[in-house]
Amino acid sequence: MENNFRDVKVLMFKEDTSVYPKYNLPDGFSLSTYKDGFEKYWAKIHVDLNQFKSYDDAVNCFKDTFFDGTDNVYKKCLFILNSDGIPVATASLWNGNHFGKTLQRIHWVAVSPDYQGYGLAKTLVSKVLDLYNELGFEGFIYLTSQVSSYKALNIYSKFGFIPYLGEKPENWVDCDFKKDTEYAWKAVENLCCKKFLI
Repeated sequence: MENNFRDVKVLMFKEDTSVYPKYNLPDGFSLSTYKDGFEKYWAKIHVDLNQFKSYDDAVNCFKDTFFDGTDNVYKKCLFILNSDGIPVATASLWNGNHFGKTLQRIHWVAVSPDYQGYGLAKTLVSKVLDLYNELGFEGFIYLTSQVSSYKALNIYSKFGFIPYLGEKPENWVDCDFKKDTEYAWKAVENLCCKKFLI
């Protein structure tokens, strides 16, 4: 099953944003918001994870996504730095437009392959939810992902995120949303060997 699935996109959401597990950084790591130039590390992390064909594509995506004419990138884009001060993991709290109004989403979570296994992804999700509350947001927060990221989906479930099974969101891929969503979550359940759907 692991290598035989359609990589369908999915959404997860969380309504009670005040309750979630707290994770601290492992020894030797520190947390930072975006600093000028960090886009090169963001790009390297994502290219190393095969999420872009080229470094330039990744840098351009960062600029298109996060340089929105505000200073939000300096407040809402997080990085975990190694003991040398080099960013090795990243996630952001960002505006999403899938539900007819602007809502906050957890966006572009990534950990460098060389630093996986330290619990950095859990720490990032915890810190993004901390940031969500510190900035005064309330209620519904969501994220988008795909079947191939089933390990990440499993992590999100530990924070209280559940599968979104409602109507097809706005700005979504052209698909039979209900059918694809049912397929995707059954595939994820098989891959993770646990129930996501109640």
